[in-house]
Amino acid sequence: MNSPLKPNFHNTRAPLSLNRWCRLPACRFRTSWPTNLTPRPRSLFTGLALFAATLGLLAQDLSFTVQGRLTETGKPAEGLYDFHFTLLDGPDGDALDDRLQPEVRVQDGLFATTVTFRPAFFDVFVLADDELRDRARFLRVAVRPSEAAASLQQHAGRAVGIASPAAPLPGFVTVQPAIRLTPAPTAIHAAAAASVTPGAVTPSLLVGTALPSTVSGLVSVQAGSRFAVVPAPAPAWLLAGNAATTPTNFLGTTDNRPLDLRVNQQRALRLEPASPSPNLIGGAADNTVTGAAGAVIGGGGNSAEPNLAHANYVFIGGGSSNLASGLAAVVGGGVGNAATNSHAAVGGGWQNLAGGAASTIAGGASNQTAGDFANIGGGQHNTTSGNAATIAGGQDNSSALDQSTVGGGGGNDAAGVGATIGGGIGNRAHLDLATVSGGGENWAREFGATVAGGVGNNAHGTQSSVGGGEANVATGPFAIIPGGQQARASQHGQMAQAAGAFTLQGDAQSSVFVLRAATAPGQPLAVLSLDGQSAPLRIELNRTLTFDILIAGRSAGVPPNFAISGGYHARGVIQNTGGTVAFVGTPTVLELGEDDPAWGITLATGPDHLIIQANSAATPDSVRWVARVQTAEVAW
Repeated sequence: MNSPLKPNFHNTRAPLSLNRWCRLPACRFRTSWPTNLTPRPRSLFTGLALFAATLGLLAQDLSFTVQGRLTETGKPAEGLYDFHFTLLDGPDGDALDDRLQPEVRVQDGLFATTVTFRPAFFDVFVLADDELRDRARFLRVAVRPSEAAASLQQHAGRAVGIASPAAPLPGFVTVQPAIRLTPAPTAIHAAAAASVTPGAVTPSLLVGTALPSTVSGLVSVQAGSRFAVVPAPAPAWLLAGNAATTPTNFLGTTDNRPLDLRVNQQRALRLEPASPSPNLIGGAADNTVTGAAGAVIGGGGNSAEPNLAHANYVFIGGGSSNLASGLAAVVGGGVGNAATNSHAAVGGGWQNLAGGAASTIAGGASNQTAGDFANIGGGQHNTTSGNAATIAGGQDNSSALDQSTVGGGGGNDAAGVGATIGGGIGNRAHLDLATVSGGGENWAREFGATVAGGVGNNAHGTQSSVGGGEANVATGPFAIIPGGQQARASQHGQMAQAAGAFTLQGDAQSSVFVLRAATAPGQPLAVLSLDGQSAPLRIELNRTLTFDILIAGRSAGVPPNFAISGGYHARGVIQNTGGTVAFVGTPTVLELGEDDPAWGITLATGPDHLIIQANSAATPDSVRWVARVQTAEVAW
């Protein structure tokens, strides 16, 4: 029967080999040897370390501590294993005693257990050729997965004096050769020396090496009852710290293997070798660096939501389920964040994605950058897809083209190159350099169009603008609505203002138009237009206007002539009924002053517009003309 903690073994096993070493007060050796045993299909590799217990004068712990590392098919073993230890009087000698240690816990390949043999078997010192020697004692080790624990109870030990080496129990894999036990463990025999005959130890027996007052190392009795100093154990990092360290001292590995630090038997920090820079992985054991060098995962993560680093020099500070997969990408923390392009960064928050190169998301939730060098300060469900686009915060905002900006608010959409929305709710800037400063449901949808604020305003003409108010519409190029309500500026440069409407925008408003033209010698007549070329002042369908016009003219004053000027004032009423434009009554034109009596202004109607014509007569140089037209408008 298999459990989650036990490997699933079959009936045969591949050849086994053992690496083992011994650390005892008077023992220093390390050997390795192979053996060819095939009871199961897996290979077991184990390292064993034997440590003698501390000895007392009156009472002793007669146990050995056996520690080691067990691997299965090249991976650390995990689960419960049965160990069978046999004490031999030679490498292939008779079995003196044996002990069975069932169900020893092996975790990540490491195990530790104790073995206690009868002390009589360590009465091994003999005097030969005037030297004190010990009879050899060897330890044979066999191991198997704990699959038949119930059958082990009948093997509590073996009798002393068996003529041939005792065979291991069924199913065990035997390590060959047996481990040599040196005099340190045989010091257990000192327990029998509870009394010494008075005078048995004489000064002549203590003749030998003179010991200094301070001895570095271990003192042991050598052959001929002489003292000797055994060198101290190899240097080690001590629990209380180390002194006299040098720059060549280090704590780590010398092979191409990672170094793990654990707390409560769980991996807390891993140092992984990589070129040209190692990886540092903190937190949960499932946090992973794949195919990368110089990557850092500071901590966090769990088995279901690990942090993952998939590119060189990335950094994940903590949190869980975070991903850094672009070169030198950074995720500071949070949950479910990802920096997937080179040098991209997510400071924290939840489910943010920095997908553009060198793009940044400071925090918030469900924000996403797709353009290079884009930036989102925070908020929720904000998206940038243009290069160097910016959303400072807010919710459900979008900056879709290069260098577009949304300062905050909610549901705002900057969809032009360099378009800007300062804030507010539901605002749109949909062409290059369009701007909505704030307010709600405002729309700037032409090149350079601007809505400063208010509610429901639209700037739909090239570089048109609405200062504020409500439900105003500027559709003409360079048209202006300062504010108010339901005004409509549909012509070039028209400035309209209203404080409401009868039915439709612009059916009750006042407007200001500015027209211009130039005359020259040989071309003394010119029709003034809104753009100085061809855009007339149109009279829209089913609309009546009263107009008040101020006109100014000035010549260039090319020497030897002096500049001359003239000014005029015209008033009247004009209408468009069913597509026909006509004056209501006769407009009046008043000469306010003029240097040349031959100058003059005439008014006329065109198919859909008002005609303002200037005449510079026989003036010998060019003349510029400007008209300001103020209207009161009503439409039906």
